[in-house]
Amino acid sequence: MSKGVDEADEPVEPGSSPSAILELVGPDQRVLNLGCATGHLARALALRGCTVVGVEEDAAAAAKAEDVLEELVVAGMDGLDLVETFGEGSFDVVVYDDVLGRLRDPRGSLRQARRLLRPGGSLVASVHNVGHGDIRLALLAGHW
Repeated sequence: MSKGVDEADEPVEPGSSPSAILELVGPDQRVLNLGCATGHLARALALRGCTVVGVEEDAAAAAKAEDVLEELVVAGMDGLDLVETFGEGSFDVVVYDDVLGRLRDPRGSLRQARRLLRPGGSLVASVHNVGHGDIRLALLAGHW
């Protein structure tokens, strides 16, 4: 079991975006979780034997994820040189956890992420569904 994770950790809701990511990533992978927030997805990945490195710009959220991550970088994604920070071929999977749509240059970030992948590696991206009821209600309340 990875550091900071045990079977009692909060499960991932079936049919959710994190659930789909878990299926795509698979077990026993070295994963870069971009936009790791408080570590919910990282914990679920660790329960499946993955080693997870995270990037999060919100320092308070990142502090809650730190215990489950092998490494944590607290930084905004825009302007972060992923290759310089982590090195080429350092991950089996790179996960964009609802951050790709917020980047000024998503194409540039994806190009860098591709260089981080080991041969046969995968890139998994989750993007917000603005048609989802929760997001629509938040928009009606003036929150994005």
